[in-house]
Formats: sequence, C-alpha cells, structure tokens
Amino acid sequence: MASLNHNHLAYAILFSFFLVVGLLRVESSAAQSVTGTTGLFSTPTARVMPDKTVSAGFYFFPGALSNYSRDGLYDNGNFHATLTFLPRLEVMFRYTRMLNLDAESRESIFMDRMMTARILIFREGRHTPGLLIGFQDFGGTFGTTVNNHFGANYVVASKSLEMKMVFTDLSIGYAYDLENDQSNTMSGIFAGLEFKTQKDAPFSFIAEYDSHRMNAAVKLHFRRVQVMTGLMGMKYVSGGMSIQYPI
Repeated sequence: MASLNHNHLAYAILFSFFLVVGLLRVESSAAQSVTGTTGLFSTPTARVMPDKTVSAGFYFFPGALSNYSRDGLYDNGNFHATLTFLPRLEVMFRYTRMLNLDAESRESIFMDRMMTARILIFREGRHTPGLLIGFQDFGGTFGTTVNNHFGANYVVASKSLEMKMVFTDLSIGYAYDLENDQSNTMSGIFAGLEFKTQKDAPFSFIAEYDSHRMNAAVKLHFRRVQVMTGLMGMKYVSGGMSIQYPI
C-alpha cells in the first residue's frame, strides 16, 4: 500500500526545504518522532521537550509495517497531543486511524487510542549521556485496555557530540516485553544518529535501527513547526508534521 514513489518523496523533500529556507527566526527544540513522542524518526531518544510545552501533529505510517492495518491493507494516520511537565515527565495521547476504510466501519468511527509516558531519569551531562525510561501504549501493557497494537517498554540513553564540521546526536536503547505481547513495535536493541552541520541548524539527517529494520529520514525545523519525511525499512514512505507551543 505504501511502497516508495520516488516523485512523491522528491516533491515532499523539496517543498520542505524551500519552505524552511524562505522563513526566518529558525528555532531548534526537542523533536517529535512519527510515534508522537520525542525521538528520531520512529525510535525514541532520552530527550523531552522543555517544561510546560505541548506538541500536536499528524504523521503517516505505512500499513505494511503496522500492527493496526488488517494485515497490511490499510496505512495509518496518527494524530497526537504531547505534553511535558514536572519537568521530566512527558505524556502523549494518540489516535491512530486506518486510512481509506469504509466510513461506517467500527475502526473508522472509534479508531485506536493509546497513551505513552516517558520519564527522564538523568539529564545529559558534559561527559555523561541522558537516560530515560518509556512505557508506550501502557494501557495494554498493564492490562487496563483490551487492545494493545503499539506496545513498547524501553530504556534509552542519548549523548550529543559536537565536532568541527558536524553536530551528532547518538541514541541507543533496549526495548523489553513485560507481558510477552507479540504486538510490541520494538523488541531488543535499537539505535540511531541525527546529523546536523551545527547544533541549531534547521535541517538534519537521521539514520536508525528500530530493532527490526533500518530507516532513514530528513527533518526540518522552522519556528515551532517540524516537518519530517523518510523511508521505513528503506522502502516505505512515512512522515508528517507537528507544532510545539509553550503553555
């Protein structure tokens, strides 16, 4: 359903690039992944948004790689709202809809609902990485909901490295299964890199391994808006946009 279309991908990248170039006052902040929480492309990082910041957005996810797609027949549209407070706690509520479904079907009306909680244990130091634990779709994990399509429990560490010509943000983590749930989106080691020409650059490249496949993406920031597009498994197009705002 979501196999690569080179023309569509090229248009998306070019549109995002020229939109960023045409805007001023570029701001950089902790960025959202396609899951709706702070991360790289699809993998989490040990970063959270600034305290009392809310993010909202929409991301497209290929049905061929989703646990909520009727065996890959329907791509996903993710609508999220994410909040950081206390100031190390990040919570996210997300609706996931199977796209192009019959409008009268049960899944089209109710959609999948999930919550994620992430706690920053240690902030990154000069010589030490940040450390975070996360519980994704935790209602299913702890038995409080019937369906659990996107479960993932993980610990992740992140460390930035600033060199002469490039700024690199490295994350590595481990996802574990508390309930032997086969629907978990991550299982085992995952890792990723984000490359920029400088720390506050609006344009970055991402390469990651999500515990199942290699992914690559480009991410652009302008003001409080983020646009991202890339390839899941180096084959399926994914991406979307989000906006952050202090409250």
